[in-house]
Amino acid sequence: MFDTFLDPKNDIAFKRIFGTEKNKNILVHFLNDVVSFKGKRPIVSVSFLPTVQDPETNRHKASVVDVLCMDEQENKYIVEMQVAEAKGFEKRAQYYAAKVYCSQSCAGGEYSDLKEVIFLAIVDYIMFPEKKSYKSDHIILDIETHEHNLKDFSYTFIELPKFTKTLHELTSWQDKWCYFLKHAVMTTPEEWEQLTTQNPLLQQAYHELDRCFWSRTDLMRYEAEEKQRQDYLSGFSQVRYEERVKAKAELVKEKAKAKAKLEKEKSKAEAKLEKAKAEAKLEKAKAEAKLEEEKVKAEAKLEEEKVKAEAKLEEEKAKAKERLEEEKAKAKERLEEEKAKTEAVEARFAKAEQDNILITRNLIRALKQQGLSTTTICHATQLSESEIDAID
Repeated sequence: MFDTFLDPKNDIAFKRIFGTEKNKNILVHFLNDVVSFKGKRPIVSVSFLPTVQDPETNRHKASVVDVLCMDEQENKYIVEMQVAEAKGFEKRAQYYAAKVYCSQSCAGGEYSDLKEVIFLAIVDYIMFPEKKSYKSDHIILDIETHEHNLKDFSYTFIELPKFTKTLHELTSWQDKWCYFLKHAVMTTPEEWEQLTTQNPLLQQAYHELDRCFWSRTDLMRYEAEEKQRQDYLSGFSQVRYEERVKAKAELVKEKAKAKAKLEKEKSKAEAKLEKAKAEAKLEKAKAEAKLEEEKVKAEAKLEEEKVKAEAKLEEEKAKAKERLEEEKAKAKERLEEEKAKTEAVEARFAKAEQDNILITRNLIRALKQQGLSTTTICHATQLSESEIDAID
């Protein structure tokens, strides 16, 4: 490792780079590169403000920030470097911003004169687990229209553990600043040359981290800050460990309670199930008995209907036979009548034929008596000679 550069995440080193008069240009460049201004003019210059905000009363806490500055339009910027995970840090950010905003008020001033407060935090832990991006910008929006009417507060958070780009993947100044803050302490000569060539601003920032240019007093302050940070992190880890142990014990206890409750509920459920089974079995027996009873009734009713149907069928058969006999008698009677009529017609026809023969015979005889020849008689009667001879 190229053990030349100090860690910019250290509070002393961070303030040396971003919070001193001689490095204002670094701060201006950094804010312009990282803060989203949404069309506003970039920062031209800044002036530093006291980082300690006195409490309004003795009962309130003082606010201490890493860097507090004001641009040429009097907008305020709070820049925080947070290494250790802090419970409620997002609330602290809002508290700091509110304190700075309220500090603008003075007797006789107009509310319309109040300026924006921009809070920027670089954190060395996962602050928003649900977010994928390492940088998130927060503003106040209308819940329905998403209009940005309340514009005086904005918050930007950079979560360094989520920044995973390599040196060759850096495409913007924002990437370069995040890479610098996360990896400066481990930078090799080759990486330093690649980063700082044609980048005088990063060269200046690395220069401020070069331990060769730090006084003994400043290095002691840096080491003291590092020790305090390590002690805090160790203590924090121990607290987290104890909290995990306690949480695990509570979880075991809760699991035991839950298991006992589950067993109790299971026993109740099993008893309820057995009762339901018994009731179901009883209902089934009742249903089967009722079904059997209904079956017997249905069979008896069916047999009764069958007997009735057979009796009715026999009755219908008898009636049909009687009607058939009647029809047969009537048909026979009609046949006899038709036969009699036919015989009468035949008799009349035979009589008419005899009468016709008699008339023809008398006509032939009369014609013969008149002395007509046989040929003339045949012509007059339309009969042949043989037929005339047979008739006569």
